Amino acid sequence: MNAEHVTPDPAVHGSPGATIRAARIRAGLSIEELASGTRLTKQTLESMESDAFDQLLEPVYVRGYFRKCARILEIPEQPLIDAYDRLYTPPPKVPPQRLRLASGGDLGSSPRVSSRLPIFAPLAAIVIISVLWMVRQASTPTTAPATVQMIEPGTDAETGAISDPTILDPPLPPDTAVPSMSTNAAAPPSDPAATAAPADPAAAGTAPAVATIEPVAPAPAAAPTPVGTQLVLEFDAISWARVEDASGKSLLSGVISAGEKQTLDGKPPYSLFLGNAPGVRVTFGGQPIDLKAYVKSNSTARFSIPAAGAN
Repeated sequence: MNAEHVTPDPAVHGSPGATIRAARIRAGLSIEELASGTRLTKQTLESMESDAFDQLLEPVYVRGYFRKCARILEIPEQPLIDAYDRLYTPPPKVPPQRLRLASGGDLGSSPRVSSRLPIFAPLAAIVIISVLWMVRQASTPTTAPATVQMIEPGTDAETGAISDPTILDPPLPPDTAVPSMSTNAAAPPSDPAATAAPADPAAAGTAPAVATIEPVAPAPAAAPTPVGTQLVLEFDAISWARVEDASGKSLLSGVISAGEKQTLDGKPPYSLFLGNAPGVRVTFGGQPIDLKAYVKSNSTARFSIPAAGAN
């Protein structure tokens, strides 16, 4: 039998921190488990529960912290935020002080510095460029222009040959001249048998061998995971869940959203803790498990599967 849920009211508890703490205790969660579900640090949650808001960040972040806790603990979030805004007043922002310059003035107080910069900056750049150009011109030696010899169009090869000072070898006598290689290459072959014989017709007509491709056997299908030791948790509502196997290995730990399904496999028996047991369906070895005997008045459940009775 599930006890009727009573939503803590910040007006009754006096503060949003007390409301968060009462809802956490009602859900059977430790502050470490709530920190894991909300992704907040333990120190942040302790400051929230003790209403030490001056130790937290800006109000925009703290409001988000309260929304996270409200969703995990399944309580309204707007009353928490309204109570926080009533209790906490952020300190006034101090305007930044002006920096004192060596000249005695304040940085940014006199417009003379900023108004003169656009005038003097281009002038300084022009002076620097002019000095660099003058130094470079003074260090560069003066060289005479290179004389380019123009060749008149229409000159023949003989004129160029005469003006070329290269010494030419005298021509060989006619009887000792080396026969031209191009003439020998152009002469027809004297032996008809030297011509390449055509390829063997029988060899040319032979069809190429066709490689035989043997069919590849399909890979064996992966064997299905045995369901004898499988533990399946289906979440119809958001809930905290922690599952360990017989060896103490943690198979699942955290806040699971509604609609998710967790399939676990380890060494039975399994130790389970559910923060919202009525919203979780448990199946072991393909058989559904009745959780009514394990559910406490605050909707939590601690039990082992397979085992007789709750832990």
